[in-house]
Amino acid sequence: MTRFYKQRPDLAFLLMPASGDRSFEQIAVAASTTPYESGTILSLGDDGIYAALTAADLVPSEEDTDVALSLAILGSRTVFHADDELTEAPALAVIRDATIKGFELELPAGVTLDAIQPHLEKQGLILRS
Repeated sequence: MTRFYKQRPDLAFLLMPASGDRSFEQIAVAASTTPYESGTILSLGDDGIYAALTAADLVPSEEDTDVALSLAILGSRTVFHADDELTEAPALAVIRDATIKGFELELPAGVTLDAIQPHLEKQGLILRS
């Protein structure tokens, strides 16, 4: 029997953006062997390229007691093919001033909405459940 899996629609997580296009930004996403789905939480690296958030990103270092993260929520599915030589790709993301449906976000293992909520709120992203 053939099974069909429906992909998550683009921006399904977005409840209400700010007026105009203030909530959105074109970002660079690091290459990945697995597709990034719409609603994937990304964190900004030191090189200015976003990559998928991991639980380790939320752990403070020995020097700092606070974790400073710049997060983005990927707007649409981004796929890298095996024969691509790309190390990054442009993508649309929500990074500020929006209301987000928390249950629609793609969270990595070991990361909860409670753990990322303070970081999102600093950017004006409000979570609703």
